[in-house]
Amino acid sequence: MGTDGKLKNHTQTWILWGMCLTGREVRVNATGTNGASNTTITIPLTVVKSGDASEDNRVSLYDAVYIAWYTIGMEGYSMTESVGEVSGDGELSIHDAMYLAKHVLAVPGFELLH
Repeated sequence: MGTDGKLKNHTQTWILWGMCLTGREVRVNATGTNGASNTTITIPLTVVKSGDASEDNRVSLYDAVYIAWYTIGMEGYSMTESVGEVSGDGELSIHDAMYLAKHVLAVPGFELLH
């Protein structure tokens, strides 16, 4: 909340593993320093599956290619990096594209998307 008592506009991306929801909203309870609260504010919520770089509600080999194109800077490919970082090393790289491809192809050792 700002010093003027108005709710500031913030954007936050949250990743919830294994879920894909669209058209949801989160109700916010904003409480001012004077104790007054406002629960009429809602924030749009989009939940994307880990690995669903193209945000088409499924994880496929296309997403592995999409991550690869994004990491090499191919024009026209934007994404939330935390969605594509599936290997668990904390950095989005071409390694994540390879990891996701192995996950989709059910290669042993690549069952978990981080």
